[in-house]
Amino acid sequence: MSRIQEAVADILEAIGEDPRRDGLERTPIRVAKMYESLFSGVGVRAEDAIDAVFEVGGNDPVVLNRLAFYSVCEHHLMPFFGEASIGYIPGNRIAGVGVSKHSWPGNWRLTRVRAPAGAGEIDG
Repeated sequence: MSRIQEAVADILEAIGEDPRRDGLERTPIRVAKMYESLFSGVGVRAEDAIDAVFEVGGNDPVVLNRLAFYSVCEHHLMPFFGEASIGYIPGNRIAGVGVSKHSWPGNWRLTRVRAPAGAGEIDG
């Protein structure tokens, strides 16, 4: 049993549940698999998501819309998700961001546990 599985079983016991009962016996495994996915971006450098850099002429804006992302709140370890739009004036180069490496856009993760905007309002 992994450390996460053990920790989930301990949490279930701490709240008065029996982690061995039907319906909960596979919960530690399911949670460990979910955390593996949610935290897969931890330790990944943003620079590693850039596949290529393209030389361009002119300085038209580059805009990427509706980029799906998800991460985990550092205060409560609650998942959160959303969409972001990014725009920039490239100068003479454009970055090719993660299309082949990360199945863009659905698998983008923020690279560490973070506090979502407005988290101070719910901190407790």
